[in-house]
Amino acid sequence: MLSFSIHPGEESRVRKLCARFFGRILADYEMFGLCGLPWSGELTAGVFRNGILAEYDTVHPVAMFGECRIVRRNNPERLELWNETLQIRKPQERGRGIGLSCFCRQVYWCMRFGIARIKTVGGRKPGENGYYTWARFGFEARLPSSFGCPSLLDLMSTDRGRKLWLDKGFELEMFFDLGPQSRSLHALKRYVHAGLAFCDRFPPDRGVAKKYA
Repeated sequence: MLSFSIHPGEESRVRKLCARFFGRILADYEMFGLCGLPWSGELTAGVFRNGILAEYDTVHPVAMFGECRIVRRNNPERLELWNETLQIRKPQERGRGIGLSCFCRQVYWCMRFGIARIKTVGGRKPGENGYYTWARFGFEARLPSSFGCPSLLDLMSTDRGRKLWLDKGFELEMFFDLGPQSRSLHALKRYVHAGLAFCDRFPPDRGVAKKYA
């Protein structure tokens, strides 16, 4: 069941930011989609600096989602979304494509609303593998010269490079370019072997979108 609300006292500012960013107030399922979330639980929006902060309030039985922030950069002018965390809580559920399905859902909706980039920090603290997983999904970053390759996407394009990053990679800020012909998108398409059609194959998404159409 979808539940979307706005922090008390911030309703007017959130609506103004939605109108500024997207030209209108978004439906509940659209906000869930931008955050890559399953179609259940509670999502609360508020204001963080010059952007919209969306917080997922319900602990999902398999995956725990953190915050998403949507902001407009002025130089150059573009919309960006920042992913705080995505954690697969049950070890037995890891490696089954849950994180990938969430991210593909997010890519699909972000492209629909003209968001230019998704940014995050790929972590490598104990229990974290974001530095490698996000790189496999197509995130880009600049690398130090010690890797012999300035681009994370270039490094991840070969078996040798992927093994090097798996062994020697570190926590860093990275971004996913949502341009229709971007290298990030091509890397994601190759990874899922099905193109962006993968994003629109989840029955909960299709059912909710049809319900709210």
